[in-house]
Amino acid sequence: MLFTTTILLFLLSTSIASVSAFSATTAINLSNDTFNASFPNVQNVGNQVYAVWSEGSHGIWFKTSSDGGVSWSSAIRLSPTGSGVGSSQFPLMAAVGTDVYVAWSQAGKTIDFAVSTNSGKSFAPAVVISGAIPLSITPVIAAASNDVYVVWDGNGSSYITFSTNNGATWSSQVKYASGPEPQVAAYGSSAYAIADTFSRVNSAVYLTNNNGATWTRSGTISGAEPWVSAYGTNVIVATETKSNTSVIREIDSTNSGKTFTSVRILSSTVPNSWAPMTAIFGSTEYVAWRTNPGSAKSQEYVSVSTNAGSTWSIPVAIGIVGRDNSWPVTVATTSSTTFIAWYEKTGTTSSAPWQALAVEGSNNGSSWTAPVALGHSLAESDVATEAISANGATMFGVWTNTTSSGRTQVYFATGS
Repeated sequence: MLFTTTILLFLLSTSIASVSAFSATTAINLSNDTFNASFPNVQNVGNQVYAVWSEGSHGIWFKTSSDGGVSWSSAIRLSPTGSGVGSSQFPLMAAVGTDVYVAWSQAGKTIDFAVSTNSGKSFAPAVVISGAIPLSITPVIAAASNDVYVVWDGNGSSYITFSTNNGATWSSQVKYASGPEPQVAAYGSSAYAIADTFSRVNSAVYLTNNNGATWTRSGTISGAEPWVSAYGTNVIVATETKSNTSVIREIDSTNSGKTFTSVRILSSTVPNSWAPMTAIFGSTEYVAWRTNPGSAKSQEYVSVSTNAGSTWSIPVAIGIVGRDNSWPVTVATTSSTTFIAWYEKTGTTSSAPWQALAVEGSNNGSSWTAPVALGHSLAESDVATEAISANGATMFGVWTNTTSSGRTQVYFATGS
């Protein structure tokens, strides 16, 4: 087996000291129509920003901005039209150069895919990439150069398909894990797919180092609901143990997944830790998570390694004390500046609405700002309804907000 288990925690100094002021622009209603919008996602290539969201039976909708979110194109519908097509859900994107890739679940039956080769100005017609796999939902997408990888939950198991020609043609679908919660990351010629096993006490890794020509089943790591990130030859995987005393586990590779470190427990000083999410830039790695879900003791934490996982900082609390927090919905970094976003209650009562929050970390996570509110949201659900991406020291954020008319709309703001 590739992974072994030990309990280690290496300490570095990290604080929540004030860095340069972090603030968000006035939010704009991006969907701005008479339908209920949900599941927003945002990606960018530099200052070219892309947003996508679902309006259920009204379809998957896309907008782009070429000036960092100041002005936006008209909305484009990506999903099929006509009677009987069903509801479109869970859209996610990847963007490389002028190519934009979008995958979503169509009527809970297929995973559909659309590609733009001109920075989102137009899209080729959507195609089905999941084959005849029932109950196909929650796709996740990653891309590097001409390669595109999509993983999804098909009837409780995890599947993968990939394209080496910008989504023009696709491989056959492969079941790579016997459980749900699929995730995927890609860099260069390598890709890393991970998901729960059937028992949901371990997570399985499936990787390629040659653009999908061959794949290796790399064994399992203890824990469930995994997250994976890659940069260069560095790879990080984090899981939760899914118990009353859940802990955050983490492993690293510095050779494109050929070997991994022993398991490290990052949350030994903060018990009842859940829902890790990861990010990586160069040799700096981030793991963010929540504690004590469903209570006022809930808190957001982040731990940082600046040496590709050899040592890790003491976990830093970045949330508001005394409020219930959701899981961290995104960790985004493209430089020494990093952003983390999540949902948090606006007050201490159970009826208090949720709000979208974000923090900024500077100098490779050596210090963090206080949280900044982006906007209010609906009640927490089991799908992330806020997302962020980054361009250096600028964050792009989307989230859902209920308007005065009672409709759910997608909002956008930048932070810096």
